[in-house]
Amino acid sequence: MPPQPKSKDFKSLWRDIVQVYMTLQGSKCIYCETMIEGNIANDIEHFRPKAKVAVWKAPRKFVTAGVTLTAPACPKGDSGYRALAYHPWNYAASCKVCNSVLKKNYFPIAGTRQLTATDPRKMKNEQAFFIYPIGDLDDDPENLIRFDGMHPEPSAPGGTREYLRAIVTIEVFQLNDAVLRKELFRSRALLLRALYKELLTKTDPASTLGQKAEADKWIAIFLDSRQPHTNCLKCLKQAFDRDRSEAAKWIANAAYFLSTGSLSADEPS
Repeated sequence: MPPQPKSKDFKSLWRDIVQVYMTLQGSKCIYCETMIEGNIANDIEHFRPKAKVAVWKAPRKFVTAGVTLTAPACPKGDSGYRALAYHPWNYAASCKVCNSVLKKNYFPIAGTRQLTATDPRKMKNEQAFFIYPIGDLDDDPENLIRFDGMHPEPSAPGGTREYLRAIVTIEVFQLNDAVLRKELFRSRALLLRALYKELLTKTDPASTLGQKAEADKWIAIFLDSRQPHTNCLKCLKQAFDRDRSEAAKWIANAAYFLSTGSLSADEPS
């Protein structure tokens, strides 16, 4: 291995491990929860870049919010995590947009970069901003990010470590951009409407026992962690249980987006 290797210098294990991670992740992207199938739609990627870590510059509003990034040792970026190139806890399956277009070789941290580390389970001092949702190595993404309709937002109060991780993740992967990630919003909107219909059936006094049982079955399917956009759908269920008028507003906004391709006037942009 050369002193400063490039990605091509690492032997690819993609064909050997792709199905393992697709199964672990329920065939959905670890960053945006989009379903990914086949060789074209997905990448097996290194969570921590193997050859080089590019410099990600936080928007000014993030710096004001308290995001502090560890400066690279070299102005053009740090060398990669060579020792983790083949570590199973440094692999993940993601969609092409999240990996190739948005994440690239970024890996922003707030702590001390541990480029020679050999075990991701012992690297919490790096204080990574990106969230690794496989296994129990990291925080549950659902504890950091929640949804207001189709829109992700931080779950924790402003200024907390959890809040900062959420806003950086949402920003880098453009999870709240209805223009760049139009198909992502479309998928959320369709599933929100489908789940809402089942929630109405289940709670309708006019529904038969058989209809309610069928609705229960579909609700369980929608909320299963192996399904796409589970976090978004769980938040709809919570909103429905809390205030049905709030849930109805979410569905009205989803319908507006599906029919026009844009957000309604009272939706966040």
